[in-house]
Amino acid sequence: MKYLKIIVMLAFLSLRAQAQPLKDFVKMNHIKEEWEGRGACDTLYYRDAVEPSLINKTISFVKTAKTFPVSELYVGNYQSPLLLTAAEKQYIIGELNKLKTAKWPSGMFSNSKVLRSKAEADAVLRMTNKLPRKKANNCSIVYTFSRPIYLRNKTIAFYLEQEQYTPSETQLSFDFYRIENGEWNIYASGYIDMGHSEEETNLADTSVILKASELLPSTSVTNVISENLKAFTKQVVAAFRSGNESSFVPLFATIEEWQSNVIKSGVSLSDYSKEELKNIYNGRLNAMLEGVGVALNEGKKLNIDWEKTNLTNVQQDLQLTSGETAGSKSLETSTLYITCNDNKRKFMIRIGLIERVENDWKILSRVSLSAL
Repeated sequence: MKYLKIIVMLAFLSLRAQAQPLKDFVKMNHIKEEWEGRGACDTLYYRDAVEPSLINKTISFVKTAKTFPVSELYVGNYQSPLLLTAAEKQYIIGELNKLKTAKWPSGMFSNSKVLRSKAEADAVLRMTNKLPRKKANNCSIVYTFSRPIYLRNKTIAFYLEQEQYTPSETQLSFDFYRIENGEWNIYASGYIDMGHSEEETNLADTSVILKASELLPSTSVTNVISENLKAFTKQVVAAFRSGNESSFVPLFATIEEWQSNVIKSGVSLSDYSKEELKNIYNGRLNAMLEGVGVALNEGKKLNIDWEKTNLTNVQQDLQLTSGETAGSKSLETSTLYITCNDNKRKFMIRIGLIERVENDWKILSRVSLSAL
């Protein structure tokens, strides 16, 4: 999977939030800056509009979501999940419907070409993926982006950004941004979609649900994924029960496990020194521990009684990432949602990214907690 692999396996463990161009919702210059950062690419390709099917999926998500968790990339001062009023949801849905007919003009950026259909985009990507390997990895990309939807006196923006790498491989996020010190920073996670090829779609179980009865010790779970997920979920809740950040450390992928999985996915780390890899890993590990601290404090604010906490539901949005090179293997990554109650209230633990390491699951990104 070319550049997508690097994003999934490397960027989540780097200080990605600090490396991204500042969002410019007026001229969209951040798109040009991101493209220029890829090296000597000939043409910046971008779509003239967001596909209506993606907008419909986002509308469905907005309608059903009760809260929007703080993004694992957010480093600002607002640590509580975003709550939208009914009126705000209706406004967003109305603006999303308007995006179905909104079009970007040609010539928005120098050395750019606007693409009017997915067929055009697919044709371009088939061409660029035939370039020499390094250039193909960097330059096989088509950008899709929306006009921002502003809320709360333009202090929050809901914005879509999609990168397409092959005719069947994409990464899309529709997230909330907050303006702080004159800069737009990603704040809360909205709708996220990782495109699949046909082969991957056949493998992917997009909604693995384990009911509370499946999590009881007396229950016999024959499916290896369910059994491992059951054990992992119990470990997460036990770590919260301890109230100590250090209890989460065994649940994080070690640097050796992380590097091993990156290599298995077909991505070479030969361009990085051991010190660089260590710094990348430690930087993200510290950021994840900070997120755990915030989640623990949120639990204290909610006065959660962890000794009386029961698991209600576990949902896993599972992705299978197939390797592209000879000898590379499929990697399983997913977002995990753990719904609990302590006889007083319901709340959700969300882990932005977990990954299978051998027969275990490990945490790769931010852990958050919010009331339901």
